[in-house]
Amino acid sequence: MRIQNNKTAQSFNANPICRTVIKRNIPFTPFYTNAQATLVQLDRRYDLPALTKYASSHPKSALTTDCIFDLRADEHTRAFAITIQKTDFDELNPEEILGICDGRILHRNDKPIFYLQNLETQSANNPLAVHHKKNLELLGIEIPYKEKFKNIGRKLMLGLVRVVNNSEAEAIELKPFEHKKEFYKRLGFEQSAQLYDVFELQRKNFQDFICKN
Repeated sequence: MRIQNNKTAQSFNANPICRTVIKRNIPFTPFYTNAQATLVQLDRRYDLPALTKYASSHPKSALTTDCIFDLRADEHTRAFAITIQKTDFDELNPEEILGICDGRILHRNDKPIFYLQNLETQSANNPLAVHHKKNLELLGIEIPYKEKFKNIGRKLMLGLVRVVNNSEAEAIELKPFEHKKEFYKRLGFEQSAQLYDVFELQRKNFQDFICKN
C-alpha cells in the first residue's frame, strides 16, 4: 500500500463508509456546483502515522495543520475523513482529503459519550482553511488557482452522527473554538447544562440531525 503520486512508500488502509455530496467552486466564478465525495474511516495503525509523516515532509501542503499533528493513534480513537478520491482507498491520496475529524468514547455519569477531539476542513467558510493549489488549462495556457469547497464540515459531521448512532454513545460532545461556535449551533449542538465550555448533541436528536443535513 502507498500514497498515490508519492515516491515515499507509506501505508494507508482507509475503509469507505458512504458517498456524500459537497459543493465545489466553478473556477473563476462565484458559483459552486455539486461534487461527489466519500466519507472514510481511517485506520489508526497505518493512516494516522502516514498522514503525520506526509504533513511533516510537505510543509506547504493543505494538510499541514495542528489538527494533523494532534490526531491520536491509540486504540480508543476513531478518525474519519472526507475525500474527493473515488477508488483505491488503500492507496489514499492526502492531497484529496478535504476534512478530518477524530474522537473517542468517554464515560460521564456512567453514560458513554463520543467526545469529538478534532475537526478540521478546507471549507471556504473556514477562515483558517488552506486550499489546494491546482492548474486550470484555459486556451492552452495553464493558470494556477486555489480550488475551494463548501459543506465539508457539515457532511463530515453528518457522517460522524450516522456512525455514532450505530454505537452505544448517548451523545456527541466537543469543546469548540470561539470562531466555530456558530457553526455547531447552526448544526443543532447546544451548550451543555453541566459543562460550560462543552457543546453537545443528544442521542434523541440524532435522527432529526440526520434528516436535516
